[in-house]
Amino acid sequence: MIRRTEPGGEDRLRAALAAYGTVFSAKIRALLDAYGAGYPFARFYAISSGEQALPEAVLAVSDGAGILCAPEGFAPGALAAFLGLQPDIVSLLTDLSNAKALRALLPNARPLSSGDVMRCAQMPDVPPQPDGTVFHQNERLDRIYPLLQKSFPGFSAPFDAFYADLSHRVRHGVTQAAWLEDRGAPAATASILGRDDTHALLGAVATAPACRGRGYGRYLVSRLTREALQGGRAACLLCKSAAAHRLYTRIGYTVCGQYGELDLQT
Repeated sequence: MIRRTEPGGEDRLRAALAAYGTVFSAKIRALLDAYGAGYPFARFYAISSGEQALPEAVLAVSDGAGILCAPEGFAPGALAAFLGLQPDIVSLLTDLSNAKALRALLPNARPLSSGDVMRCAQMPDVPPQPDGTVFHQNERLDRIYPLLQKSFPGFSAPFDAFYADLSHRVRHGVTQAAWLEDRGAPAATASILGRDDTHALLGAVATAPACRGRGYGRYLVSRLTREALQGGRAACLLCKSAAAHRLYTRIGYTVCGQYGELDLQT
């Protein structure tokens, strides 16, 4: 049974997400804490096979992008049927095993991306702030947009929507957005994208092409990782490229799983 959560039912989802404690639960929790269940563009579904006190799995959908938090051994048959009837859900992010199981049940689904889930549980050494830079956190958020545009070819969010969403998440305390300024221009950025009770998810790590190789990304990720750990949460991130893997490994991250993202558009 897949049932949409209505306003007032958020605590039941929070309890389920806390029980699972994964990067996917942290990502859903951030969306839930920022917007709740009362907005049409952010929907949350409890997936159960019976009358359990807590949902067996949780699905969140925001502007067509789905995120699934499900335990090992989750049976995806009902979810596959549900997704086949929801043409507005165009992608799905989850752990790799569930992504593969769903793809086998959805003949039109295609792999979009995959990579490692990495985790840092030990306090990292934060290198000195690079000379000549200015550190910003949760301010002048518009300066982050061009960095993401230049670093991620698939990044296509309109500026107004991006800025409104990021500002809203920062105001509600679910996102910590940091960036470095070098000679008046944005040089690098990284964020704590979301948190649950045990995990903090880092991401949106980008450096301007002219500023690469100067340690800006390492400084930001190390600083935010330390902030997450000081808050009593393990720091996690999703990693796809070999260069990023080398950077995160030097900071103290290790691989703890894999993720998969499906393209559900027919």
